[in-house]
Order: sequence, then C-alpha cells, then structure tokens
Amino acid sequence: MGPGGVRAPPAPPSPPETQTEGLCPGGGGTQLPAPPGGGTARPHPPALPAAPDYDKSQWINEKEKLGLDFPNEKLKPGYLEQLPGKLKLFSNFLGDRKWFAGDKLTFVDFLMFDVLDQNSIFEPKCLEPYKNLKDFMDRFGALEKVAAYMKSSRFQKMPINNKMAKWGNKKE
Repeated sequence: MGPGGVRAPPAPPSPPETQTEGLCPGGGGTQLPAPPGGGTARPHPPALPAAPDYDKSQWINEKEKLGLDFPNEKLKPGYLEQLPGKLKLFSNFLGDRKWFAGDKLTFVDFLMFDVLDQNSIFEPKCLEPYKNLKDFMDRFGALEKVAAYMKSSRFQKMPINNKMAKWGNKKE
C-alpha cells in the first residue's frame, strides 16, 4: 500500500530478453526481441548496399527520346471541351451569391479562386460566358489582404505545376 492507504500501480513489465545466440554468424545485422511465450528471435537482415544515385533529370531529359506515347498533350482538347460544362456547374452553384458558401468569405472561396485562376491561365477566355464567376474573381482579388499580397514581391503567379509538367511549370 502506498501513502494514505492507496494501492500503488503495478510495476511495468520487464522488456523481453533478446535472443542472439547462433543467429547472426559474424555479427551482421541486429536482433528482434524474443517473441512472447518464448521461441527464437529472427535477425534483421544486414544493411543493403546503397541504391544507384539517379536523379529525376535523367528521366526528364530522356523520356521524349524513347519513342513512347505520353498522352498529356492529347488530353488537352478533351479537357477544354468539358471545361465549359464544369464552369457552368460552378456558375449555377454560385448563382447571385457573393461567395460560394453564402454571404461570408470562407476557405471554399480561396479554393475556388485558385481553381478558377488556374483554369483562366490555362485558357484565358474560359470565364467569359460566366459573369458571376468573373465578378467573384474580381471581388476576391480586390480583398485588401489578397490584393496586397498579389502586388507584393512574394507573390508568384507561376509556376503552378511541377517543373516536370508540360504546362504551368515556368516561373514568370
């Protein structure tokens, strides 16, 4: 019993014994603890040799020379064909509201601004049929802190994609 008649908690269990005898001839590798209830511990395999030091540029610089089909450019017409339908859905959802989730600015508006902005960079005329989406973009871009950030030296309009992408990968 502990002070005041309170029973002391039990001591934590001891760590299991590590069984090493005869498992690693020559001392290579490390040992796992013995499994509960006895048995033999299995050794970890010795460290593997280092992998070759390849970098991404070797793929990026060579992939176009391989004569393989990389379908990204072929996908662009299909993307542009379905884009008006997707933008119409956004336009209908926004309706005559000021912001996408109602009358107050929310994180959804930041996401939608980003999506609409990237599509406008990809296809500059894509928002022309959707006055409410253009108004949304103007309203969001005119927010005091957003406008200040977009005018600052910290703002980068591009790149919006990784350098491996065919589009949106160059800094302006």
